[in-house]
Amino acid sequence: MSEIKSTTCPICSASISLWNTKKTDAGEFNLDRCRDCSYVFVNPRPSLEYLVDFYSVDAHAYDRQEEDAMSLDQILQREADWPNSTADAERIVGTAYSMVELEHIISKPSLFDVACGTGFFTREALKLGFEVTALEISSSDRKIATEMNGLEPQSIPFEEFNAADDSFDVIILSQIVEHVLDINDWVSKSQKLLKPNGILVIALPNFDNLFRFILGTNEPYIIPPEHLNYFSARNLRKLMSKHNLNVEKIEWTSNVLPSAIAKLPFGKVAMPVLKPLVGISLKFIDLLRLGIFVTVYVRKT
Repeated sequence: MSEIKSTTCPICSASISLWNTKKTDAGEFNLDRCRDCSYVFVNPRPSLEYLVDFYSVDAHAYDRQEEDAMSLDQILQREADWPNSTADAERIVGTAYSMVELEHIISKPSLFDVACGTGFFTREALKLGFEVTALEISSSDRKIATEMNGLEPQSIPFEEFNAADDSFDVIILSQIVEHVLDINDWVSKSQKLLKPNGILVIALPNFDNLFRFILGTNEPYIIPPEHLNYFSARNLRKLMSKHNLNVEKIEWTSNVLPSAIAKLPFGKVAMPVLKPLVGISLKFIDLLRLGIFVTVYVRKT
């Protein structure tokens, strides 16, 4: 672990205090919280070398072995059974497309899919007519994404990606910012890569979700050092404003795997009844802005 420890909030520079500690298989981690914007983060930060080692060890890969062994057909079958990635891609890429000022674009609008995973967001972007650039450092995910879309993602981290300023109409950072070491570096770089009036989308776990209030550090997405950053809509607004990005839309969404419902008492038997009831309950939670995930759509001003 690094000995680099923040003494103030990386977002708003206010004072911080210990929110909690969390023990995982990788060790015990301090989670500090900003006294002003409530941003929670692992402090001190692990080194990049530590994280590379962490992600290279199968024991720390959170069931990645099973995921890595899946073929494209198996991934598509899983998606047919539970179309979560497709729904997210249609919602997020579709919303971003509706916000692009197409009348000012001579040819195709451009989209940068950072950490594209198995390629569902890239697939939706290509379907809508975007010219897509994608990054993915996982070799197994990159292979699936290439097979699915006929477009091979670049095998480099975002920190090492080089392109001219004002290159993209849309940048998608979905389920990745919670992992990064330097949030200001990522947002600043995204801002520079966006064209004037371009759209940045950030989707990640919502720290202010109902289940975190109930479960505390046992909430499933509080998993250091895999997740280093814990955001809510409030501190995401502050972070965007700090980098001259204007928040235009925020969405709260929730979903639960059918396998999680099946684990409930009589869950498998009662699945036809429980599944729609769970869906209705989650939509109500989203309306209260307590959803499991938060998505912000921001424009470069």
